[in-house]
Amino acid sequence: MPDVENPDNAVDTVQPTATATVQDVANAVANRGLPPAPTVNGIHPNNPMSPRRITAAERRRQAMEYKVLGASLSQIAAKLGITKQRVHTIVAQELKKESEQTRLAAEQYRQLELNQLEKMEFGIMQQASTGDVFAIDRMIKIHQQRATLIPGLSVPQKHEVGGMSDDEGNPAGVPIQIVLSQDEAQA
Repeated sequence: MPDVENPDNAVDTVQPTATATVQDVANAVANRGLPPAPTVNGIHPNNPMSPRRITAAERRRQAMEYKVLGASLSQIAAKLGITKQRVHTIVAQELKKESEQTRLAAEQYRQLELNQLEKMEFGIMQQASTGDVFAIDRMIKIHQQRATLIPGLSVPQKHEVGGMSDDEGNPAGVPIQIVLSQDEAQA
């Protein structure tokens, strides 16, 4: 049995004998001689189904619902019976979760698109390498589309546009430089 008088060596005192059960070892490791965690109606507070967690989840849902309807933080706090600061924290946390979920969904979509472009490129690569003009054109379009999906591939290019000239052909002004991204230059 575990040594409850000295919890630091509780695990060490369980000897692997025929009399020590798996439950004895599990109890010694889990409790380390400490009393069991408090429960509410037999449910541990960290359990997702604990009344405390369900109430908190409902409060978060209501706070966001009121915020979407245009209520101020003070109004939401009054309706839910919590502080304005707590409402602010709840709204900020929920928006951060939504933002992360949106970012992950966008990344999954981007990766799916890149995979599809790779399959298309693989399908016409041999035809393009033989000089098929249509296949080469498709390869260029695939590369352009990939450049829009991968940050940094669409490198800006400099283009110079000369000033207007007078009636005798002399430049009327200083040349103007316009910087366009590769996508804008091809449009």
